[in-house]
Amino acid sequence: MWLETGPASGSGLSIKMSISAKVSTIVYVVISFEIGILLMILPWSAQFWESNLFLFLMTEKFRAGWLPGVVNSGWVRGAVTGLGVVNLLFGLREISSFRRRAEDAVTNGSDEEQNAGGESAEAPAAGISDQRPSGHE
Repeated sequence: MWLETGPASGSGLSIKMSISAKVSTIVYVVISFEIGILLMILPWSAQFWESNLFLFLMTEKFRAGWLPGVVNSGWVRGAVTGLGVVNLLFGLREISSFRRRAEDAVTNGSDEEQNAGGESAEAPAAGISDQRPSGHE
């Protein structure tokens, strides 16, 4: 992500970063909850789990008559449900750290604005050259 720091960049930089951080976190939380709930419910509903077209095609393609028995076992259903719980926990963790992440984005944007006139804003990050020819600014 390229950030322009200087007189042209104002407080809009931190506002854009703050909104971007909030939207990214909200989208991540919604996707985590959706996947988590689906992975917790679908293995235990006979309509979706036992009459699975993908499972039928895999059984036919690889001639694996044992596959439906394994997939329909309680062990596999429990493992998939466990993955759903993990997704829900990731979503809850993001909700709990939502405010901190948004504040960090605003704080980092404010620091860059304060350093706009100093040499630290011009220094390349982590020793990576900016590939500009010398003498041209």
